[in-house]
Amino acid sequence: MLKAIKKILGIEAGNEGKQIDFKKAWTVDRIKDRNKFLSKIIELVPSESIWTIEGHYDEGIHKIIFKHLIEDDIKVWKGTVWPKQNFIKVKLTDDAKSDILNALPSWNLKHNIIHQHIYKDGQFYLTSFDNLEETCTWVSMEFPKSELDKLKEDDIIDFSSASE
Repeated sequence: MLKAIKKILGIEAGNEGKQIDFKKAWTVDRIKDRNKFLSKIIELVPSESIWTIEGHYDEGIHKIIFKHLIEDDIKVWKGTVWPKQNFIKVKLTDDAKSDILNALPSWNLKHNIIHQHIYKDGQFYLTSFDNLEETCTWVSMEFPKSELDKLKEDDIIDFSSASE
């Protein structure tokens, strides 16, 4: 019955995919400034990382990231069952990171970029659902803890071990 309802509504199964290893991640318990937080994460991830974005509708954001779009075979966990959100992947080359970091301070992240992941070579650095909502955002313990401590000292985030 559920399959029939999903078919009628146009809801696709198969949201399952890869995401951060929660046993090796920090839970972001509070985010005071989404833009500064995401900027720092983009700065820290290795060049050539892939940023998946589910659900973005801002023309200004799209213009910045459009020239850096790519496709790959990695299937990531999608956070929305219905309604289906647009979905893109951005290759975070040095040029892309520069373009994004210059524009990101003006983006409204409370209403754009609903779900996102950043990964490279199977290592996930960020998994976030619900517009970088608190306790729905995780960062890899691969990042130097000192970088997260600095964000905490600057009153941008608070975090704890996801396994706690």
